[in-house]
Amino acid sequence: MIFGKYTINEIAAVLEKVVNKVTMTMIGAGSRLADAPDDYIVGQRFYVDTCQPLRCTFFIELSIEAKKKIVEGVFGEKWSSLKNIQIDDCLLEFTGIIAGRAIAELTGGKELIKTGFPMVVFDEYEDNLEVTGAEDFYRIDFRMEDAPFSVLLCASCTVR
Repeated sequence: MIFGKYTINEIAAVLEKVVNKVTMTMIGAGSRLADAPDDYIVGQRFYVDTCQPLRCTFFIELSIEAKKKIVEGVFGEKWSSLKNIQIDDCLLEFTGIIAGRAIAELTGGKELIKTGFPMVVFDEYEDNLEVTGAEDFYRIDFRMEDAPFSVLLCASCTVR
């Protein structure tokens, strides 16, 4: 379990480093820690389960602004010119990269990382996520220029 092995401060530092590096590499826009605005509306949530060397679930909550910034940065094209499958695939890949790099950074990158396939949560968040305990759930909010998004880490949860 991830929280039994690493402190919240260690995880937060790794997520800050990894998320900034991934957004800078993929789209040329750095990310910084920032509180989520009061009017923060999540467009979709993406998640991926990891089972080795750490068992946990990574969620990425993206505002529409963040989704557009990521997708347009990766493809170098306007959002409106892209197909839905391109957009979803790009955001799923983004989720998988964040999770994989965070696990590698935490574990020193010497162990094989096994993950599930990144998925999209289409329904209301509260209806399909069961968290066994508040101590098993951690959230960190970011801004990529003006676009808010969040990374959530759950040590023992189930997505239905």
